[in-house]
Amino acid sequence: MEKKIKVAFIYKPSNPFFNKEHFDKTTYYFSMHALKRSKDLEVTYFPAEKSFDATKLKGKYDVIMLSNHDSATPDEIIGIKQLDIPVIARCGDFHNAKKYDTIKFHEKYKIDYYYNFMSEKYFYKFYPKDFKYKTIVLGLEPSFYQNNNPFKDRIKDRILVTGALGKKI
Repeated sequence: MEKKIKVAFIYKPSNPFFNKEHFDKTTYYFSMHALKRSKDLEVTYFPAEKSFDATKLKGKYDVIMLSNHDSATPDEIIGIKQLDIPVIARCGDFHNAKKYDTIKFHEKYKIDYYYNFMSEKYFYKFYPKDFKYKTIVLGLEPSFYQNNNPFKDRIKDRILVTGALGKKI
């Protein structure tokens, strides 16, 4: 048996995206379900609101996983810069990088690598070219797509509102 990658997932549980009742469940299901299904990963969850002491992770984990947004990460992560553990972070909406000043977290949390489901080209439109990024398709839970009605039998007199709506001009 190959050695599993030990992942320390640090997150703020009050963030709505980590709640399965939130309208956008992509983050919740990827973080709390899909990661655990990987045969290559051993994920340990560290929920923390205000402060998290990362020094207790030293020598026990291969990677630290975060969200690159202060509402999804504890207010303070103590000792993260002193660790030799790579830090990967999921980015929020790239176009909001400037609005929420998410680039400040690169240095603050010593982020080595970023990921999300959007394209690399779109990432580099808003983030510096020397940041490392990988597109990872997430948000497709197989169990949600079992036992679906055939398309011809679905309701046809309603409009589906996905939540991804643009601004009214």
